[in-house]
Amino acid sequence: MTVLGVLRVLGVLALALVGLGIPVNTPVDGAALAMLVVALAAGTVRAGRRRWGLALVAAVVLTGARMALPLPMIEEGENVFVYSGPGGAFERALPREVFGALRDGFVARYPHGVAAQAADTAYAFSGDSVFQTPRYSRILHGLSFTSVAALRLGAVNSWNYNVYRPEHGLIRTDLPYFIRLDLPITLVGGRLCWRGDLFWPTPGDGFERISHDQTGCRTLEATMPVSLFAMDIDPRRPLAMTLEPPVSVTAVTGLALVLGLAAVLVVGGLLVRVNRHNLPLPTLAMIATLVTAFVISGEHRSGFLWDIRSGFSILEGGNDGLTYASFAHDMVQAALHGNWGEALRGHEDAFYFMPGKRYLDALQLVLFGETIYGVLLFTGLFPLLLLAVMRVLLPERWAVGLFLIFLITPFLETYGFWNFYYVRLALRGFGEPFGYGFFLAALALILSRLSLSPPPEAGSPKPADKQDDLTPWFLAGLALAGAVAVRPNLAPGTAVLLTIAAGWLLYYRRLGTAATLSIGFAPILLLPLHNWIYGGVFVPFTTAADISENLVATPSDYRNAILPLLTLEWQNPVLIRVGHKIAAWVAPYEIWRQIAVIAAVLAVFGRSIPLSLRTLALIVLAQHAVLLFYNSGGRYGHLVWSLSFLILVSLARLTAIKSWAPGENSLWRGLRTS
Repeated sequence: MTVLGVLRVLGVLALALVGLGIPVNTPVDGAALAMLVVALAAGTVRAGRRRWGLALVAAVVLTGARMALPLPMIEEGENVFVYSGPGGAFERALPREVFGALRDGFVARYPHGVAAQAADTAYAFSGDSVFQTPRYSRILHGLSFTSVAALRLGAVNSWNYNVYRPEHGLIRTDLPYFIRLDLPITLVGGRLCWRGDLFWPTPGDGFERISHDQTGCRTLEATMPVSLFAMDIDPRRPLAMTLEPPVSVTAVTGLALVLGLAAVLVVGGLLVRVNRHNLPLPTLAMIATLVTAFVISGEHRSGFLWDIRSGFSILEGGNDGLTYASFAHDMVQAALHGNWGEALRGHEDAFYFMPGKRYLDALQLVLFGETIYGVLLFTGLFPLLLLAVMRVLLPERWAVGLFLIFLITPFLETYGFWNFYYVRLALRGFGEPFGYGFFLAALALILSRLSLSPPPEAGSPKPADKQDDLTPWFLAGLALAGAVAVRPNLAPGTAVLLTIAAGWLLYYRRLGTAATLSIGFAPILLLPLHNWIYGGVFVPFTTAADISENLVATPSDYRNAILPLLTLEWQNPVLIRVGHKIAAWVAPYEIWRQIAVIAAVLAVFGRSIPLSLRTLALIVLAQHAVLLFYNSGGRYGHLVWSLSFLILVSLARLTAIKSWAPGENSLWRGLRTS
């Protein structure tokens, strides 16, 4: 793929986003974009100027028509309600009756207080409002929700409500909240239906509290109120609301939806040439990811809740996902206020939490609002990135077979080889799907090129320099920079891959290509530059690299454990700590994992091993070394164990071929010469 090809793909996506309307935060629009991404993965982008001109004109016309429609403009304000004492922002901004009911309900529900402070603004910022100018939180064109997750109340993912223990008082999936609705006159004749507590204006600027234990409705008349308030403070009456607009408004809203979908269809039809032969696997990957997300939508764990209808995740307290989401909200707000220095600071002077994910979350907030559709789209492509690596190492049938196992079954989950893990991590806000996905993309790009030429033999002449397509090398370097930025624990494997790739390129005198790879990786220097500019310290990645929660066993622990091991001092605390760490990496009973590690060692030192496989084995051993010191369970080890398994399969295949070849009648000899 050339630079122009990459720009064409980005151009198609940009036209589709504009046609749908940014942010893309409805299920129908998200599904349309997913279909376009699948088409791009299975096809190519056309290059004709006439087609691009027609697509641009169509996108502009359809977008203009959609924006000209008289959609209802519902001014909405929202926030989590925590009462910390008199005189706060809520008391100043909310009507007396509304605030009093919220305060009394909160005190009754939490008589011992909670481990959170009241917000400093009455109405919370919403990621849905980035391209709006709302009075409060955001502008809606319709309303229907049955829970705080279905409402897409982004404030629940604020660090201010990072609660996860019973003594904290609050439950993250059931935070108290309120909303304000300023209804336009165009909704006259419609109905507002609700369950829970609603405040309806009365003559004299007062409010009447109307409580429904079951859903009740009220017609919006010509004298309808300008502002309504509703609250979810009593667990016996959880708030749910649905706005049933007049037929004319429903027709306009439906037309806006049709125009957005038409823009995607026209852009895709004019610019994307789909290869039907390539279509099944990307389609299956996206469908499997969405089905998995649907299954997970019924999962409630530790304050985590994913609502598939709204595309919103309530992220669990005490975990990284909530931190990244909270930082992203602050960064986007800073950028909207013109404070780009604070936005780029990323909430920390020197990175403590993993650096890159907060910036990806900020981008997602801009493009997809309070949904995580962007994460789902990338996670839907993750299996294809893994497939690209497997195609370098294995025949097509083998690669596709393992691809199907990864998507559908937990048969190889002991190696972290299961798509379910990555989808759940993505929905919970963790960075591994992005970091590992970037790393797999770089692996596929580089290993596929290393496999095109045999490793140089000793004494062989260097071939003449050859013209390369530089774009894949630049993209590989950029992907590695992204991988390390999101997951710095991938730095050792990245260093191995870059070293081998650079050595291979320099041997063949492809200096321009080596320089291009370096330029692609150069953005990684932004991490230490950030820490130096904002924090005044030189830290390559994060300051959390040497804390005990991450660095479970230090190099000195291994050194200090040698003597107790030789003298059989089994109760020595250092020896015990090191033993526990090794057992956490690979337990004595996990024979299947031990075999995979041995296979990686054999792939490094065996004879006639393809350069691509030997390179992958060196990368895997470097990452296993990381697991001997840092956390190694669950998400930390999924990628390295999956790659270890692929090495085992590749080596077993080569060994079997050599063992059955003429003149080879020893399995060990086949391994030695494979």
